[in-house]
Amino acid sequence: MSVNVPRCEEPASAADDAEGIARARAGTGASPRSGESPGEDGEFDGQAEMPVVVCPMNTHGIADQFEGRLAPNGSAYYWSTGGGLDFHETDAGTDVDYLFRRCVTVTPLQYDLTDYRTLERLAARMGSNEKAL
Repeated sequence: MSVNVPRCEEPASAADDAEGIARARAGTGASPRSGESPGEDGEFDGQAEMPVVVCPMNTHGIADQFEGRLAPNGSAYYWSTGGGLDFHETDAGTDVDYLFRRCVTVTPLQYDLTDYRTLERLAARMGSNEKAL
């Protein structure tokens, strides 16, 4: 299970946070620093209720940001500087969308991406000796 909880501290500015949410949803840049939105009056309520939503995960690629650095021994390494919710796009009804709307998200996950129906057909077609599951 993937469980995500929106950050709860007050953003630097409700206007900045709302602008970041709009950019992130449009896929035009960095997402908001905290993933939550201000209230209808533009004020942030750190005590507002956070509903729990069961939803699919956002599958759009994350806009990774890295900074090149040098270790004390002189070897190069890269440090992640992204905000964690910086996606190229955000689909409605996904975990990232709900996090922006101040919801706790629960997403059941699976690891194996194998298409077993196609695996069986392909194995039969190619005369594979291996028995598919």
